[in-house]
Amino acid sequence: MMNPDGVFLGNQKCSLLGLDLNRGWIDATPLSHPTLDAVQNLLADLNQRKDVHLDFVFDIHAHTSLHGAFIYGNSYDDVYRYERHIVYPKLLAQNAEDFNSLDTMYNRDPKKAGTARRYLCATLKDSVNCYTLFASLHGYRRDTPPYFLNYSEEGYYRLGRNVARTYLDYYHVVGVIPVGLPASPGALKRARRSRPRHRRRSRYSRRQENFDKLEAKPEQSPGQAESPGEGHPGVAWSSSDPTR
Repeated sequence: MMNPDGVFLGNQKCSLLGLDLNRGWIDATPLSHPTLDAVQNLLADLNQRKDVHLDFVFDIHAHTSLHGAFIYGNSYDDVYRYERHIVYPKLLAQNAEDFNSLDTMYNRDPKKAGTARRYLCATLKDSVNCYTLFASLHGYRRDTPPYFLNYSEEGYYRLGRNVARTYLDYYHVVGVIPVGLPASPGALKRARRSRPRHRRRSRYSRRQENFDKLEAKPEQSPGQAESPGEGHPGVAWSSSDPTR
């Protein structure tokens, strides 16, 4: 939570000093915006470290008038960067029933220059995707009855799980995770359990099987012998048969 003091006083956007933290990223100071300044320093450190690959930054907000969950992204002159930037919201729309694609937008409005997504996209590496994720305080619309569902605590938890699940889909699309790997550890365990297991037979068991075969073999009458290579297996021919 970026605004603990303001939320404690009942403010949704303003801090304890009465400042709108969602517009203060561009001129944050340790005195007036201590939480923003701390996050900026943390992200700058992660952005420079070679052992950390920073791919996403989400600024999560509640919305008082619109419905469902939706994303505000950035617009870039670089076509390849923009195409990569819009992949995650499209995948989230496939996973989350409550995702509102109609209110999802990408822009670089100068009036929004102080927001986290606008400020961070200019200060972090080009490979980092910065978004604002909104979730309605009310609920979301559906195409089938009931046509409107109010958000509950479980509904917000479900949205969070879908956000995490979409990370996996994204890394499949960009090739970081091979598509052939199982989607969950449980699938790998089930695949392992389904393998046939062959136990090595002991010397005693092999000896017992040979003994049983000898007992089950039918006895031959005198004057009969097996003729290898003729007839069917197990059929004995008599040497006194005139047809032979």
